[in-house]
Amino acid sequence: MAESQLRRIVRFVKAFARSRSGWALPGGIIITTVVCEVYKADSTRDDVALVNTLKALLARLQASVNVQNPVQPGAWFTSSDRRKREVERLRDTLAEKLPSLDILHQPTCTPAQAFAAWDAIFWHDYWSGARKAVAQSAAAAGLTIECALARTSKGKAYKKHVSGSPALPKGIHLRFTATPMGVALPYSVRWTVRNEGHEAHEESQLTHTRLLDAAEPYWTSTAFKGRHTLLCEIVKDGQTVRQAEHVVRIGPGRRFL
Repeated sequence: MAESQLRRIVRFVKAFARSRSGWALPGGIIITTVVCEVYKADSTRDDVALVNTLKALLARLQASVNVQNPVQPGAWFTSSDRRKREVERLRDTLAEKLPSLDILHQPTCTPAQAFAAWDAIFWHDYWSGARKAVAQSAAAAGLTIECALARTSKGKAYKKHVSGSPALPKGIHLRFTATPMGVALPYSVRWTVRNEGHEAHEESQLTHTRLLDAAEPYWTSTAFKGRHTLLCEIVKDGQTVRQAEHVVRIGPGRRFL
């Protein structure tokens, strides 16, 4: 099983590296090389082998980001600054994402928590769909988020945006409003932005939160390439009584003026 499992683990790590459009991580040959270096087999379970291999990979890259060509001694895949920076990003991304898997080792881990842990790694519709199906609750229902596009901040909206639609260019302004069902005034709306990708990471803009009055729209813009999630929570008497998410995909280019 070990040889076929190694091939699967390599594919899983490649899938992780390609899971976000905003990431710029190493290509297949570098990933294959370093995964083969650190591969941790498990005779019965691929998930255990994958977790252990990812942890070993992080330790390997923390020790050194240099990757040698295994069939050409003295030649290095990371001889250029560009390739070395990609490997450094892989190291940093693993350090950021691997703690999400810690819950899997807890005896109290629920199916919803397990789905969320793997979704944090692969960011795939399978895991997010399974997570939503298992974790659905009363707080996840009864809230409508509307997103409108504008050419200037607080300007006139010209189009509605549907969650998860094809990528928008950079430089578009977004106006979000929330309409909860069955929640009487007064209440507040908490907006939490979760940005993906190295552009947001390098600008220290991976997440931020604002608490607004019920009638006040939340404005933001398409600034960083990648997939970005806006979490909306209706807060009444200090408790979240409704919540929903809106996904915005952002491409690398700017809008045409």
